[in-house]
Amino acid sequence: MEDIEVAGDVQKMLNHILLAIKDQKYHHFVRHCFTLSSSIPYWLWLHLPFGDKPAPDIAMMVVRLLAESTTFSATMGAQVIKDRT
Repeated sequence: MEDIEVAGDVQKMLNHILLAIKDQKYHHFVRHCFTLSSSIPYWLWLHLPFGDKPAPDIAMMVVRLLAESTTFSATMGAQVIKDRT
């Protein structure tokens, strides 16, 4: 059997909620520096992920559906995906 490689963007399989600008100040990371003379850096969340429990199951279902829809153009790759997911 030949080696087959499959690539995908996992981020597109997860759900995100875009935060309103007024709410971003409540969702952030702060890095505390122990010097009083420097400013404290912080990073805001622009969106929050949700639905982490079913995400792997949904991702596997999507990969299987994509493999089934491309069976005619990528027969061997589609078969490997169907057998291993």
